[in-house]
Amino acid sequence: MPTSLYIHWPFCPYRCSFCPFVALAGQDQFMQPYHDALCTEIASKSTQEKIESIFIGGGTPSTYPPKLLLDMFGILNMSYQKSPECEITIEVNPGTLTAEHVSAWKQVGINRISLGVQSLSDTTLLLLNRHHTRADVERALELLAGSFSSVSIDLMIGLPGSTMQQWKETLRTVVTWPIQHLSIYFLTLHNKTPFVYQLKSGVDKALRPTSQGMNISMYRWAADFLATVGFERYEVSNFAKKGYQSSHNKAYWDRKRYYGFGLGACSFDGQVRTRNHANLSCYFDAITSGKEPIEFSEQLTLLQHVSERIMLSLRQAHGVDLQSIFVEVSPQSVLMLTDLATQLCRSGLALMQDERLVLTSRGYALEHEISVRLVQCIAKCTKNCTSICRSENATNDQSDLGQNGECHVL
Repeated sequence: MPTSLYIHWPFCPYRCSFCPFVALAGQDQFMQPYHDALCTEIASKSTQEKIESIFIGGGTPSTYPPKLLLDMFGILNMSYQKSPECEITIEVNPGTLTAEHVSAWKQVGINRISLGVQSLSDTTLLLLNRHHTRADVERALELLAGSFSSVSIDLMIGLPGSTMQQWKETLRTVVTWPIQHLSIYFLTLHNKTPFVYQLKSGVDKALRPTSQGMNISMYRWAADFLATVGFERYEVSNFAKKGYQSSHNKAYWDRKRYYGFGLGACSFDGQVRTRNHANLSCYFDAITSGKEPIEFSEQLTLLQHVSERIMLSLRQAHGVDLQSIFVEVSPQSVLMLTDLATQLCRSGLALMQDERLVLTSRGYALEHEISVRLVQCIAKCTKNCTSICRSENATNDQSDLGQNGECHVL
């Protein structure tokens, strides 16, 4: 049975220009019927298995009306047994936070906040169609400080107009705030987003993101600086003070089982991955007819299992156990993986620790490219393999792939 739950609240007061996620902007009239359908789905998969983490994402979950949120947690508590240490996180937009929200979150047992800051520049936030300001962030932190001891913030690298000096000032500021966790993501250019449309049109030159070289320099400086002030990098994009690593994120990276509820949510039972309907009408129709709202289901192949283990383990500080990979792949793949691992170590991008391939600071900045190269060692020796190295599925956009998928890291 699953050890983690993901709950999707898709509603947003507006849509950020770079956002590719399942989100409904300006459609608050569907909140009540969506809430009702969500609760029905949650109750339908009731289990007594202990839940280790719950994550409420979006969308903008901080727009979930407190009364409805209390109702949803009532259903949740009747349907699932939470472990005593269960981590319960909600994503928060700084501009939507109120004292009423804080009170409701405490009442239902939410114990971790993920605050979407992205930038401290009001000009940059406006370019991204983010309607909050730096002042909103500071007000939000004041509201949260007395009620939550685990607060994480998100920042982005590669934003238009960013400079190294501005980036350094941002990090020096945020580490003085009452936060225990920091996620740093690279701006990813997703097709069919307003940001990419505007960028391609060339209408606004101010939208041009920073260069890959600048992004890597910003990332490496951030990792070095954060280490000096007590934020340990435990995954390529995530830094935490001791005892504040995200249990829910680690469940994903360690490929543990989880249920996803709501629009476009994914589930994984260790063998099969499913994805719910991303269309609201289709989701409603399935729930109303008593069916599971699944749009896509996939039984993972051995190649996919091994490849995901490589890519998700390499993101983490403990790296990938190559010996456990070798026993599941062909002798030719073992030779190719061994040769590539040797090259990575000689190039200063990785090192071997107790038979685990671990990225160095330089290697972390090129994590996606290195993962792709390692997976290609397996894929080249496997017939009829599906594409598992799609760059659009990467968490961050650090890739420098050629026309034929060749990766230039060595």
